[in-house]
Amino acid sequence: MGRGDKKTFVMAGDVGGTNARFALFNVPKGSATVPETELLKSHQLVFTRNYKNNDFAQFADAVSRFLQDVETETGEAVTAIATACFAVAGPVFKNVVQLTNRGWNIAAPDLERTFNIGAVKLVNDFAANGYGLLTLDTSEYEVLQEGKCDPTAPIGLIGAGTGLGECFLTSKNGEYDAFPCEGGHVEFAPRSDIEVEMLQFLSKKFGTQGARGRVSCERIVSGKGIVNVYEFLAHRFPDKVDKKKHEEIMASPEGGRVPIRLVRSEDLGLRGAHVVATRLLVQPTPTAATTAIASSTTPSTSRPCAPCGPCGPCHGVCGALATVAVTSITAAFAGAAFYHMLSRRT
Repeated sequence: MGRGDKKTFVMAGDVGGTNARFALFNVPKGSATVPETELLKSHQLVFTRNYKNNDFAQFADAVSRFLQDVETETGEAVTAIATACFAVAGPVFKNVVQLTNRGWNIAAPDLERTFNIGAVKLVNDFAANGYGLLTLDTSEYEVLQEGKCDPTAPIGLIGAGTGLGECFLTSKNGEYDAFPCEGGHVEFAPRSDIEVEMLQFLSKKFGTQGARGRVSCERIVSGKGIVNVYEFLAHRFPDKVDKKKHEEIMASPEGGRVPIRLVRSEDLGLRGAHVVATRLLVQPTPTAATTAIASSTTPSTSRPCAPCGPCGPCHGVCGALATVAVTSITAAFAGAAFYHMLSRRT
């Protein structure tokens, strides 16, 4: 593996359409296999910085600038990197991605050759948020519903931002891997009379040539969805509309300056990339895992259950809906995320 001055460096990145955020870590000997909840404590953060994508013609130019800034501001000359993972806003196929909303083609083999990186892995940005869940401790989420852990059950992650991102995690041999999906595009299913009215209102709004339009969950639960919901409510209850706020909200597709956020931090995708890059240190395969996830039902030699730490008593996060921190799903993402362990309730 790549080393600089006898140090083992791993690089993580979260790359959207507008911004790119990078972090470089020094991984002390023996710390590549610590529980994922301990990664940030066990690995030394060497340097991190955000960049505007418009400042660079290609993604490699942004990486080059970051490594130059590392040397300039820390004095650390990084001549080799052991592993790197980049969470990217686009579909990854054979470790290559054409970045959505940005004309960048990013290929992992090219990055390995250009920057002397032992192994590079590209992952979908929302899948990276899924891996980021594994790093959370109990101070980084709010429990909305109590429950009990099933450490082998799937985990679902929903992130409401510019759009509605979803992914799921499954456990194999005690270790979780994340898989992105397009669940935000399923049909909205109303459950009350007023929701039926809203569905009819939005179906008419999104229709064309007299035909009613399709209303997905993303058109309800997202930054733009909040505006759609507001527009319906303003139509339904005109006597309750604040004219000044109404003009401000309707002037912006994201809801003006109305804060819509329920998070503790904004680096979940970067943290997920850190998880994947660290796993590559141990076994450079797409599904490699280096940590075990356990609960009070597992032998005492097991590592703590992620993301809620040692179970018993469980804080409910593995068996119930909970608020978690998220990072950019798209460049403008500033939303909330929830995850729900789809487990047997007791």
